[in-house]
This record gives sequence, C-alpha cells and structure tokens, in this order.
Amino acid sequence: MQITRDLQNFDQGLLLLEGNINAVRSQVEIEKAKSDHNFQELIAVGGTGVAVVSFIGDDAKQQCELIFSKKSDICDNTLIFKLIMILTTSIFVWFFRKYILKRS
Repeated sequence: MQITRDLQNFDQGLLLLEGNINAVRSQVEIEKAKSDHNFQELIAVGGTGVAVVSFIGDDAKQQCELIFSKKSDICDNTLIFKLIMILTTSIFVWFFRKYILKRS
C-alpha cells in the first residue's frame, strides 16, 4: 500500500521534472537561434565589406589617393587601405541593416 502511494508521488515528481527539462531545452534552443542569427549577421556584414574591397581591385593606390592625400602613408601600403575600407563598409552596412531596415 505505501509502496504504491510512493510510486504515484514519484510519477508526479517525474512529470514535473520532465516539464522543467523541456522548459530548459526550449530556452537553450532560443538562445542558440539568437546566437546563430548574430553570427549570420556578422558574416553578412563582413562579406559585404570584403566584396566592396574586391571591386577596388589592383588599383587600390589610385583609389586611395582619391580619398586621402597623395602624401599619405596609408596609400603606400594598400593592405592598410583595404582593411580600412573593409571596416568602414562593414560598419556602414551593419548600421544600415540594424537601424534603417528595421524601421521599414
């Protein structure tokens, strides 16, 4: 008699624990989806910056001289110029996607 009552109590406790486990699993899935979305956003923004720099091509020094002065040290090293362009474009695209597109 006591054993059957204990088993019934354990079954109810087991159901409560399973409900808690399912709630925790759903929270983990939500956090994982948010993390995946943030990673996709980072890849999209960085990829756009790299794509813009790839359009500059081999004449990066000429493009640099249009933006900065001809005596600028940045134009002597095109890698620095390209990294600045990637960063600038990525920040612009991130701002556009985060604030401008969310409004519409």
